[in-house]
Amino acid sequence: MALKGEDAMSNNLSRRDVLLGGFGALVGASVGGGVAWAESAERREAEVRAEMQAAHNAALDEWRELVAAYEALEEVGLDETLARGLSTLATPLETVRDMVQRVQGGLQQAGDALKQLDEGLVLLDTGLAAAEQAVNTLAEGVQRLEAALAAADERTGGLAQRTADFLRRVLGYLPFGMGERATLVFDEMTNLLAHVPESITAINTALLQPVRATFFPRTATGEVEVRLLDPFVDGVMAPVEQLLGKLTDLLNTLETSVIRPAQHALAVRAERRARVREWRERLGLEL
Repeated sequence: MALKGEDAMSNNLSRRDVLLGGFGALVGASVGGGVAWAESAERREAEVRAEMQAAHNAALDEWRELVAAYEALEEVGLDETLARGLSTLATPLETVRDMVQRVQGGLQQAGDALKQLDEGLVLLDTGLAAAEQAVNTLAEGVQRLEAALAAADERTGGLAQRTADFLRRVLGYLPFGMGERATLVFDEMTNLLAHVPESITAINTALLQPVRATFFPRTATGEVEVRLLDPFVDGVMAPVEQLLGKLTDLLNTLETSVIRPAQHALAVRAERRARVREWRERLGLEL
């Protein structure tokens, strides 16, 4: 009986021990598995953070390279070079503008003077025409006188000879020796008349006709074909005035379309570059 009771007690303890042992083993296995899962999650999280940090660093490196490229572009000194060039051009361009204005003023004064001279040449042309007309009238009068003398005396000879013969015949009819006293006067008149035809010819051929043909040529309608100063005005002054006008337009275009916009753009760029430097200094950004 006693052995049977002891065997029953041993069997009961064995089952409890087995149950307790199994439960403990189960709990231990659960705890161990949880710790292993937590460690795995932490490793994965660390890996993700490392990957994100690496991607972030790579992006920052690309941005740094981009900023470095812009900095290298700024170091070329384009703004400074352009600013110095504009400053260097300012004085010569202003000098050219001043010279253009002076030359234009001189051309204006020269044009006024030439206008007055041209008006004087018109008067000269009118005077030459009047002188030519007077000489022609004198020549016609001489021809009429020769014709009258020829009708009064059939003897041949020039104007002076005919006039002298005619006057001597007239003087022969004067009484009391008056003809002798007048002979000297008529001799001088004869000498004067002897030079009248050749003087008329010389004035026409050596003075009036060459001057009018050279400086005041006529068209078929009798108008002056080319004035004396027309070639200079049309061939020199007009092209120079046109050239100065084009040069003035060029200077104005450079001023309004190049210099001023470039100066404004440089000023804006300088202001923005200063703001970028302040921003980088404030944030402590270094390439």
